[in-house]
Amino acid sequence: MAGNLKIQQVQLGDSATAANNFVLSVPASPDGTAKLSRGVLGATTSDVLNVGTGGVISFPSGVSIANGNTPTSVALPATIGNTNFTNSSGRAKFISFSAYGSAGVTMLKLTVAGVVVGTVTVTSGATGHATISYILPAGKTANFDISVNNTSGAYYTHIDL
Repeated sequence: MAGNLKIQQVQLGDSATAANNFVLSVPASPDGTAKLSRGVLGATTSDVLNVGTGGVISFPSGVSIANGNTPTSVALPATIGNTNFTNSSGRAKFISFSAYGSAGVTMLKLTVAGVVVGTVTVTSGATGHATISYILPAGKTANFDISVNNTSGAYYTHIDL
């Protein structure tokens, strides 16, 4: 496969202080999960976040991304269209855009400052759930786009970091 790189873990950063680096990894037998940890390859010091097989992000016990803040969920029309969310809080926000439905294709697209930062497509006849997550800087606007009109529900969640 020319031009493709397949790896099970990658270190981000090259500091001599392990806690200043991150490691993104999947299990030795990939199962649809992933983990972001602090540390170096082969010697991580603490887990930061986990991504489950359904795309759900979870945080290890004791990890707080929200400084005690409570997430806010907003229902979106489950139809084709765009919804904008502007982060006017003065702080970065963790945002998550999700839709679920059955039969056919559900496509979600998240755009920030004119740049597509995530797309998800769920195909086939079974029920599907698609999620895109992003750290939205203060003062930026995210555009949530549902491009196929067959979702049962859609929402976005945001929380100050």
